[in-house]
Amino acid sequence: MKTIITVLLLFIISASALSMEGFHKGDTVRYKFDRMLIEVASTDAIQKGLAAETNADRIKQIQTILDEITILPPAEDERITITFKEMGDDLYAWNFKEVELNRSKRNTKTLVVFEDGTTFEKDYGRYCIYLSFKAVVTKIYVDDLADLNRLFEDSFRTKEGQAEECLKAEFGEKYKKGLSAWIDLRGDTAKGYFQDNMSKNLDMLILSGGIGSGWIKNTFVSDINFRLGVSFTKKGMFKNIYA
Repeated sequence: MKTIITVLLLFIISASALSMEGFHKGDTVRYKFDRMLIEVASTDAIQKGLAAETNADRIKQIQTILDEITILPPAEDERITITFKEMGDDLYAWNFKEVELNRSKRNTKTLVVFEDGTTFEKDYGRYCIYLSFKAVVTKIYVDDLADLNRLFEDSFRTKEGQAEECLKAEFGEKYKKGLSAWIDLRGDTAKGYFQDNMSKNLDMLILSGGIGSGWIKNTFVSDINFRLGVSFTKKGMFKNIYA
């Protein structure tokens, strides 16, 4: 019995020492372009919008790291998720050793259809750039990594402004936490589709894991990761996550 208690105490102490506090991203906005889908899950969709998450400095950092890595192209039914993870508040100077690669199957038939017939692919793209910070998680879905260069174009900046105005026009002063929105930026103007997040959450235990592999500077590397965490809610919304 003493041995069991000792092991449990050591586990709790080590878990506490390694824990990182995060915040539930109750707002999710998906921005659909002709050859790109960007999903931003944040604590505040109005303040932490598309422009804040796709600034030139951040995208240049991403491209610098990708230039150091040789990634075998995904198969037709696969997606490669490239994870840049930092639980801080903003930009972070990554290096190639801190990037995780994961291959997974994708379902190209997963669609969201709205009343006017507009459709969005929920499982879009052969590559996903995954950026994780304390208050926001951004996923950039593309079919080709070269499409990231489109984020530097003037036309993309115009779309950013249209998306921001679309959100503000819909919510304005009536903004509340827990929104879900789809912004269609494929035409000349932005068109928004909005849903209220009516689901309520309870405290829960979180278990996650993954396997990745790739070539980095002419060396084959593999990665196995595991995450154990707990999340706490207040009034039906996640407030904090410890992992």
